Amino acid sequence: MKKLSLIVLILVFCFPALLFATHVAVLETISAKDALSLEEKQYLTDVLRSEAVKALPASKGFVIMTRENIQMMLPPGKAIEDCEGSCLVETGKNISADYVAQGRIGRFGSNLTITVELYETAGNKLIGSFAAKSPDVEQLEVEIRGKAQALFLMVSEKQLENELSKEAMFPAAPQVEPEAESKAEVPVEPEEKAKWIWGGAIIGAFYSDFYDSQFGLANIQFNKNYSVKATGGDDLSGSYWGVGFDLGVGGLFLFNPYFGVRADVGASFVSGSGKSDVTVKLSDENKMSKSTDMEIEYSVQQFNVDIPVALRLMMPSLVYVEAGPMVSFNLYSKHKSTITDEFGTEDYEADGGLKAFEFDVVAGIGVMRRIGSSFLDFNLRFVLGLTPLCDTPDSPKTWQGRFNIAYWFI
Repeated sequence: MKKLSLIVLILVFCFPALLFATHVAVLETISAKDALSLEEKQYLTDVLRSEAVKALPASKGFVIMTRENIQMMLPPGKAIEDCEGSCLVETGKNISADYVAQGRIGRFGSNLTITVELYETAGNKLIGSFAAKSPDVEQLEVEIRGKAQALFLMVSEKQLENELSKEAMFPAAPQVEPEAESKAEVPVEPEEKAKWIWGGAIIGAFYSDFYDSQFGLANIQFNKNYSVKATGGDDLSGSYWGVGFDLGVGGLFLFNPYFGVRADVGASFVSGSGKSDVTVKLSDENKMSKSTDMEIEYSVQQFNVDIPVALRLMMPSLVYVEAGPMVSFNLYSKHKSTITDEFGTEDYEADGGLKAFEFDVVAGIGVMRRIGSSFLDFNLRFVLGLTPLCDTPDSPKTWQGRFNIAYWFI
């Protein structure tokens, strides 16, 4: 259950922060030869970063990358000081920054000059800049503090433009001012209607695990004259894990900007395995017993059709949460057990054996981002199986952590 708790914590706390944050990088200030010392350039870079923090606070979803973050994410051999202009955009992409800024120090006559440029990495565009000059570096700091915040506020304005573009999904009805009775009526064009039904394609990957099972090792039936007891079943269940992927189509039905329903039909494939040391003790009616140690490695592959239906509660332009049932139909499965003991190694393989039907519950969290006239839907889901996979006693149940991306374009 420790793995289960970790997955839930990641879903609840980490996922929204990772997707919502806008990363801004202020690269090291560069200068003409001998214009400033290394310490002075680093200090002016720190001044720019501090002004960026003031203009773009973390409470509004902005992350100002530190010097250590930037150095750690740069490709080997990459020197920031050698980059300027369009090269800044490429550097910003390498460090996963949404916006990147850098200052350049020069000389004009007897004065020091600085030019600071701010680029949007996604659009390869210069969105703002400022220039200043002063007789010394102390006065140059004053100029930077006076102009830098206005420059970094352009990032906030750009993000606001992006958010406002999403409102096209639910356009407001145009307001028409009442006209005087003496004026002739002017035909009004019909308002654009919101789109309430979307269709699209879905792709995803997931972590899969079992719970509530010892894989039959706690209930071995051998002979009425003998009793069998095995230890280590919990270790086999605890060591099992699997990964899979899914591909499908879905529909999103929006009742209003706050409530909706999403239904998917997808094909999924998962492969998992576990290994443990097990001790088996055989006793007869005369209380004579014998023990043997063995290693058991278990693996399973499944091909399913999954149909989740989730009710969605949305906070527009922010985040949504959802929950609902999911049914899975098993089309193919293959099991393999490898047992090694003092007598050697034996492999046991079988096709099938799983129930055709499995019932689960689904809970998730996600965000939607507008791409032109379509939407990208990023989603993390936790799936808990309520029915066992087989009819045999001590059959395992499934739990999964799923990440998927839906592209709503229909």
